[in-house]
Amino acid sequence: MQEDKDYFYKEFKKLDGFTPYKSYANFMLVDMTKDIRKDLNKFLKERNLLIKFLNEEAFKTETRITLGTREQNMYLMESIKEFLGK
Repeated sequence: MQEDKDYFYKEFKKLDGFTPYKSYANFMLVDMTKDIRKDLNKFLKERNLLIKFLNEEAFKTETRITLGTREQNMYLMESIKEFLGK
């Protein structure tokens, strides 16, 4: 799981509009711009991918991404890159 967290952290750092936070749990917090956030949820749901878009006042731009299997994690990152046109 640590390898997947490291992978996510490095990949999110490369993407404009995303700020990942190091994590020691089975999930990762990722800050993203509101422009990305507003359409990404629908895009991911269409691909049967669910991540938690936080709505609490202190976390208006954060998402909580629970790590899954390596295949699930790769699919999520590939889908986010597809959404961004990368």
